[in-house]
Amino acid sequence: MISAVSIGLILIISFFPYVTPLFSVAYGDFAYEYYVYYRIIEFFFFLLLGVGMLLASFGYREIKNKFGLLFGNAGFAFGIIASFFVFSTVAVLVITSDYVILVYPSPLIYSIRFWVRLLNLIFFGLTHIFWGIAHFKSKKFCKKPKLSLATSGFFIASGVVLLSTFSPEIGLVLSFVSLVFALRAFLAF
Repeated sequence: MISAVSIGLILIISFFPYVTPLFSVAYGDFAYEYYVYYRIIEFFFFLLLGVGMLLASFGYREIKNKFGLLFGNAGFAFGIIASFFVFSTVAVLVITSDYVILVYPSPLIYSIRFWVRLLNLIFFGLTHIFWGIAHFKSKKFCKKPKLSLATSGFFIASGVVLLSTFSPEIGLVLSFVSLVFALRAFLAF
């Protein structure tokens, strides 16, 4: 649930940078203050996402322990790695929060930020695929197998979209839906 809430909040605040240029024209200095607050809020939401993924990973390890399914362990391992990259994204957000204006050539930190976010998307996508397979394999143990199957489909779809890095926003929306379904599916075991 923590991951679903944090992804929902990240999606909501991701709309606001597109509105910032309007603030800068209309309000001047308010735009910089808005940008600083936006970065602080983004920092806490990503931190919350990392904690949620870390806790969810332990839930998928229990799928292995309880049902003997290998994909529970794979989901656990990739969840831990994805949590590490989410926390790395948080660290990079803290380091780059003071850089408002890009200069050419861009500082090395922006290249690091790009690679950390790209690796974050890749491992987040792989984690979702392994979590989806774990739900698919564990559907026979679930009281509501159709719910587990739907959860599996949403996880795999979000993982594929996140891995494509074509549209991470769509992947995050699918991730939000799959995490809400996973919460319900875990309650049905």
